[in-house]
Amino acid sequence: MAVPPKDMHTIRPHVQCYRLRTLLEELTGMPIAQLWPEDITRWCRKLFPLATSGFNGSCGQYIPNHNRWRLCPKNSKELRFPCNSCPREARHTLYNHLLYKYNYKLQAPRAPLLNFYSPRPAAYLVLHPEQVWLVFPRLPRQVLHPNQKMPEWDDQEQQESDSEKSWPWNDDRQQGHNRKPLDDREKRDHDTWQQQPHSSKQF
Repeated sequence: MAVPPKDMHTIRPHVQCYRLRTLLEELTGMPIAQLWPEDITRWCRKLFPLATSGFNGSCGQYIPNHNRWRLCPKNSKELRFPCNSCPREARHTLYNHLLYKYNYKLQAPRAPLLNFYSPRPAAYLVLHPEQVWLVFPRLPRQVLHPNQKMPEWDDQEQQESDSEKSWPWNDDRQQGHNRKPLDDREKRDHDTWQQQPHSSKQF
């Protein structure tokens, strides 16, 4: 169910194509079989206006009037229609049609279907979300990949790290690393203090 249109090689540098089922599942975080029809309708109303076109992934044909659609009350195993290209049955379901003609088994046959309005009189186009592909304009590279280096941690972690570096007792933990070297006077006082006996009595 991923047959591209014939002009895909010319429009590929300017567009991005996504399967409708993949978009719905990524946006909702749920399998399409578990989505309510109201949720599918709500997301489709947001996605379809953003797409420049749509095509049928089973044959690569563009969907006419892809913005004019509605949910079908029946699923792929309930809706029956006449078909001249499948000799096994004169009238069968969409599930069997895809299985006979394209050797494709729908992964979510109970998902709602989309009924697209056709410009031809008394004609309609019913597709499963696994068949529908939406074509979106490709964003410029500077929008997708801004030329800036993202930090490896958030601001809170960076503030905590900076505050830890400013702790006075961290100088002893670092064992001399990143410490300012002692001048001659400080070194002489330090050596004199090391040579003096110290009491272990605690006050």
